[in-house]
Amino acid sequence: RYSYVVKATLLERAFGIRNFFHPKSQVQTIQMKRSTQKQQVVEALRAYLIKAKYPTRMANTIANAVDELIMNAIFAAPTDPTGRRIYEQTPRDTDIELADKASIDVSIAFDGVQVGICATDQYGSIDKEKVLRHLSTVYKDEQYKMKVSVAGAGLGLATTFRT
Repeated sequence: RYSYVVKATLLERAFGIRNFFHPKSQVQTIQMKRSTQKQQVVEALRAYLIKAKYPTRMANTIANAVDELIMNAIFAAPTDPTGRRIYEQTPRDTDIELADKASIDVSIAFDGVQVGICATDQYGSIDKEKVLRHLSTVYKDEQYKMKVSVAGAGLGLATTFRT
């Protein structure tokens, strides 16, 4: 089982959920057309996991992680040609068309035991070192203060990773 994870992490570009699972594993992909579909996608995933006999608590945790990944793909990834975040100050309930470069694919892989989730955007704007810094930080009381005026893929992504 872990040989697929090791193989995928050794690849120069370890993208795509299929790289982390046996080739015969079931993979389903949903292409989102509008940002307002997020809740439907998250609920469909939760229902799928419960049907696959995942405990409800675990299904809820995974669904929350997927919600965070989708939100990052919709609101944190899009940048203009100068690198400025397009939707940084946009309310998170705004209806945004997800066409062309803004398209988002959400995939779920299941091999009968493990589940894998992948939310893919087309921007490639995430800073690898910034992500690794967030993932390695232990957020506790005084180490991190939420900045209400700034939205971004930081604390939520670290929480998702730990989950």
